[in-house]
Amino acid sequence: MIREHALERLQKKDWPSFSNDMDPESLRYAVEQSLIYLDRLAPETTFWFGPDSYTAAHIARSHRSILDLLHQNVGEQGLLELIQSDFEVYRATGRRGDGLVLFTGYYEPVLEVSPTPSEEHVWPLHQLPPDLIRFPETVEPGGRTRWSVKRPEGDQLVPYFSRAEIEAGALAGRNLELGFAHDRVELFLMQVQGSGLIRFSDGTLVRVGYAGTNGHPYRSIGKILIDEGWIPKENMSMFAIRDFFKDHPQHMDRILGMNPSYVFFRVLPDGPYGNISVPLTPGRSIATDAHLFPKGALAYIETRKPLLNGRGEPESWSRFGRFVLNQDTGGAIKGAGRVDIFWGSGLYAEVAAAHLQHPGNLYFLVLKQAETPG
Repeated sequence: MIREHALERLQKKDWPSFSNDMDPESLRYAVEQSLIYLDRLAPETTFWFGPDSYTAAHIARSHRSILDLLHQNVGEQGLLELIQSDFEVYRATGRRGDGLVLFTGYYEPVLEVSPTPSEEHVWPLHQLPPDLIRFPETVEPGGRTRWSVKRPEGDQLVPYFSRAEIEAGALAGRNLELGFAHDRVELFLMQVQGSGLIRFSDGTLVRVGYAGTNGHPYRSIGKILIDEGWIPKENMSMFAIRDFFKDHPQHMDRILGMNPSYVFFRVLPDGPYGNISVPLTPGRSIATDAHLFPKGALAYIETRKPLLNGRGEPESWSRFGRFVLNQDTGGAIKGAGRVDIFWGSGLYAEVAAAHLQHPGNLYFLVLKQAETPG
């Protein structure tokens, strides 16, 4: 999709209600993180809201106007009045141009690891290899860059090792391991999430985040299991994937190998971090297609969240709306009709991330441009 068609400016009669189901402190923190990103940029850096452009300096002013109100504790009504008088609102056009967006979720998992390999801990968590070379190959319509990932072999550059090759030991003996997991599926799911915590046997927790991929195309394991008839589409979740491999370990090599993409990690002092290199805020940070939507921008979402029963299972789904910041992206988050919500860590975050597959609406907000005299 061409960037200019991903967002459309709305008339006020079509604006959402801007209700907000989370605390103002989390919004304040998330806005401050986006400001850190914006203040690192050249002031004239251009951001596109569909067909309209704004500078980084203007979006920073927009964020500071929100922050000023949050520091004054004016409440939801004061924030709404500011938006009504001073802001423009844009809506994502959605998957089919009808404004409907599919919401999914991600979270920060905890992976049990050992610092050294053993009979039980055999699956390494790798750092980015030094021989991995990443360079732009082509520029597609709409400004999207297609990247190529290679490695030197003799006097040539060849595609980097696939998942199957890496899991078979292509990187062994190079001191790239951050730790060794005993659960291959949990390691794979952490790669899908792109970040998490690794817990060593002595209880030490280390946060790790996305460092890059091997450049091979990402294929959804969930979609493969649906297409092959193993799991009905309406039952698909991370829990269902875990249960499938527990019951059918003989299919693990084949099915995991069908996703040749492989994620490398780096140690993080804090975070987790999104694609604008600031810490994510649970419930307030979203991931979208970075080629279509403005990074670090203020947004508003309407979708559903799970209400859990005593067993930690979704008992029902409740509609909600909240302000969020566009602070991340993802390999599977493509097009104007996809949004991933970062839920944080813990049971609720894992359940929400595993089960959220609901339609909704995505809006972006920005301070109006000052009119030019004359």
